[in-house]
Amino acid sequence: MEDRGSQVLLIEADRVLRDLILLALEREGVTAIHASEPDQAVSLSAHHRPVVVLLDLLSSYADGLNLIRDIRANLPQESSVVVISSLAFDEVVRQVVRAGANDFILKPLDVSVLVDKVRKAIAAQRNLTRQKQQEQVARLVEEPLPGERSAASQADIHRWVPGILNAAGTS
Repeated sequence: MEDRGSQVLLIEADRVLRDLILLALEREGVTAIHASEPDQAVSLSAHHRPVVVLLDLLSSYADGLNLIRDIRANLPQESSVVVISSLAFDEVVRQVVRAGANDFILKPLDVSVLVDKVRKAIAAQRNLTRQKQQEQVARLVEEPLPGERSAASQADIHRWVPGILNAAGTS
């Protein structure tokens, strides 16, 4: 799953669990950063704008919900927030989703489930990026070039597409 551009932010206070998750992600070729404190997590989410945030709900439930909201405010809409918690009551899950989480993983943690969810979130974000690029190219086909009366020719599009994809960071 090598993807050097993908970045995961892991928010986990338990050092042993954090190291286990980071090792599993590293083995999958995923770039991950981590935070153990809420303030550090909010700062890292604003600076790195990760594709996926893995967040342990923390010991203080209300603070965990506020942390989800604060982090979600820093992220692009297409980023995923996945909560890890042993609090699997229906009301807790509903409040976590209302706060901005996209998914929930129950403790005790199955690392293979976590890695699978990260893989799917990265793939979904990659597909969304590809779709946006295709829409941009489609607009170029439909719109005339500045100073011209007709839409771009197929030859023009073939010249532009590699530049558009390179500028967007894909090829």
